[in-house]
Amino acid sequence: MNIITIGPKKNINMDVIKYNFALSELQPFVYDFQQYGSIYEHPGSDMHEAIHLLIMLNGTFDVEIGGSRDLFTTGSIILIAPWEVHGNYIMRNHVRLLSVTIAPGVLTTGLSAIAPWLEALLLMPPSARMKQLNACRCGEPCMAFAEKFFDLASLTDTAVSDASEQRLEMPEALQQASHFVHILQLFIEIFSRTGELTSSGEKHHMQLRLQPALNLLASGRITPLTTARAASECNLSNGYFNLIFKQIYGLSFYAYELKYRLRRAESELRSSNATIKELAQKWGFADASHFSRTFKRFYGIAPANYRL
Repeated sequence: MNIITIGPKKNINMDVIKYNFALSELQPFVYDFQQYGSIYEHPGSDMHEAIHLLIMLNGTFDVEIGGSRDLFTTGSIILIAPWEVHGNYIMRNHVRLLSVTIAPGVLTTGLSAIAPWLEALLLMPPSARMKQLNACRCGEPCMAFAEKFFDLASLTDTAVSDASEQRLEMPEALQQASHFVHILQLFIEIFSRTGELTSSGEKHHMQLRLQPALNLLASGRITPLTTARAASECNLSNGYFNLIFKQIYGLSFYAYELKYRLRRAESELRSSNATIKELAQKWGFADASHFSRTFKRFYGIAPANYRL
């Protein structure tokens, strides 16, 4: 297993490649080991196509997911659905967590007959989903998984005062395939605890109707992407598009799209030497001043100071 530290042990470089997981059928998952100091706050939000399974190894994690806030402690797990907004978090008491990020299509195929159970779980409102998982003590097999396959003691750096993330790579094909089987077995164990889950299918149908807009957003071909253009991509009226988008993702498409652009710009602030003007132009802001004002409104600090 190769270990790649994503940035030094300080918050400025915490998530250089946070949303760019580069998942595929040949690499359907990535592991990240994250650790934080006594308290760490991040006001930004993230959203992406991948599924996150976060295993809380230590500490307290106060996070907003899909418009609702929840508090997670040692032994809890967090399952974040594709394109679900998550962030605006506060880490306390030296959080350590293992993040398993998985390509949803490959996971669904691998789970075979119980794939509809995964679909039903991911369609639940975030608070209900986490309550279900943690009430069934699904954190127990997840903790056992983390302890069995990773040397957590050697990964832990007690000197971390802000934030650190390490990508745990599986460079060999056999190792990658073996670990994916273990991930499938972990989800089977989770569902053995939850029991069979079903959904009405209506929410899934609405998600499918919205997918063309999310694909267009992810492509970066149009920035900013207006609600009207997104609705047109889905062959829906503006009003109905916004209605079902808010039902699924907890906020209007306008707010979602703005958070998306800000998150991508934030990542490039940390990982590139692009000027504020260049980032403003790339991510669809009128000018550097407009970008700086908007960024400061969400992050509490001007972008020029954020990257220092």
